[in-house]
Amino acid sequence: MKTRIEGRQMISKVTLNESIVAYQRETLSATRVEHILRVADTARRLAADHGLDEERAYTAALLHDNARETPGHVLLAECRKRGISILPIDEVNPIPRLHGQLGAAIARERFAITDPEILDAISSHTLGRVGMTPLEMVVFLADYMEPGRNAHEGLAEVREAAPRDLALATRMAMDYTIRYLLDKRRSLHPQVVDARNWILTKALSPSQAPHH
Repeated sequence: MKTRIEGRQMISKVTLNESIVAYQRETLSATRVEHILRVADTARRLAADHGLDEERAYTAALLHDNARETPGHVLLAECRKRGISILPIDEVNPIPRLHGQLGAAIARERFAITDPEILDAISSHTLGRVGMTPLEMVVFLADYMEPGRNAHEGLAEVREAAPRDLALATRMAMDYTIRYLLDKRRSLHPQVVDARNWILTKALSPSQAPHH
């Protein structure tokens, strides 16, 4: 039986999540909102697989794409206004990194989110980062493999690995993304390269690291 305090916390979470979705239905396209809801459901299941806090994962995933439909020039302006660092590659292609950065700012400003791990999960969900926590990996992977994603190289393998090993699945997703970008002769954001290198050296066991 739930205590009164636990009950109040659950009501508070439900109210917060309802407020987030209501805001998104007003500010984002229906297609984007449906993607967000699938990512949130996937994050909750993946968190359960790994014994993590399901509600924190759900809330972080709900907030991950708040700024995804913000035009690049607006992303740059809003991030500058908030003192968010902007790298040279962000000037050319703002969306990969800055929509997560601005999304975390919106989570703080509009929904009073102060949990640093949730904020990091929002800001790093596209590129990852050095020092990713398991919650960050959950949101990163949920975004990569939610059931609405079109089939592509590596998707089935990442979906199979994720419930067993977050770090391995995250490295695999990064590998496939980097390979795709190289094949298309597109730029690589240094943050994803640094994140992958960190996983290889810090988060994977020697047997999981690729050998050459």
